[in-house]
Amino acid sequence: MALAFGSGDEESPPSNGNDPSEQSPRPAEKGGSPAGSPEGTDGRRDPGSSLPTPPGSGIVRPPREGTGGAGDPVAARGGQAETPPRGTPDAGPGGGGEADRPADDVEEFYDAVGLGGVRAVGGTDRRVGEKIEVSYRVENRTNIEFRARLFDRDRSTYHAGTLQHWIERLGDDSAIPAVPARVARDGRRYGVSGRIFATLATIGAAARFEQRVSVDTTDYPAGRYRLDIEFREADSARVVRRESIEFDLGP
Repeated sequence: MALAFGSGDEESPPSNGNDPSEQSPRPAEKGGSPAGSPEGTDGRRDPGSSLPTPPGSGIVRPPREGTGGAGDPVAARGGQAETPPRGTPDAGPGGGGEADRPADDVEEFYDAVGLGGVRAVGGTDRRVGEKIEVSYRVENRTNIEFRARLFDRDRSTYHAGTLQHWIERLGDDSAIPAVPARVARDGRRYGVSGRIFATLATIGAAARFEQRVSVDTTDYPAGRYRLDIEFREADSARVVRRESIEFDLGP
């Protein structure tokens, strides 16, 4: 995974999305920026009191006794966390159900995840040299809990995908000379920052995770810009959801 060094954001602590303290925006950390073929979505519907299972998602939730967190032991295998079978010993083939389940529900979570609440803190009419901060939410848009995946590198952090941020100068000339050459590019876009989407072992039903990304516009050419926010699969560059916001930089 090619690394994109951007705004110098800081790491956010993991959360299951149900902690009231998570309602204020949190800073982000730097990370990678793999290139992929974006797949657009509106990503703006707010979850309400009756939260549907996404049509055609195939999400089925068999009964389970634990969450994969404290008190629910896991064993490492193949770069993932495996939850031991919870079926009865005499259940026979197919009788326990849990024994055949995957170690996590991340693949199913991709059908439920959304991006919402995208806004520029301080507005979108700005001056060259200002630090543009954008807040947004990662949302579980169902009433279903999902088990997250253990991160291969440290075997202690749970995650359910990656977040990538890109900046594009709109108009005929897309060049931003102030961006260092080491920063990853995707066509006209420059990498701003990226990170794993870290959570607790379980992603709560209807959970919302506040996020923030910042762009230092020192020495940027004046003009109109677009910031893209992408939620990508944990083990590939495929874009699951994308939201964008545009802003103007005056001289």
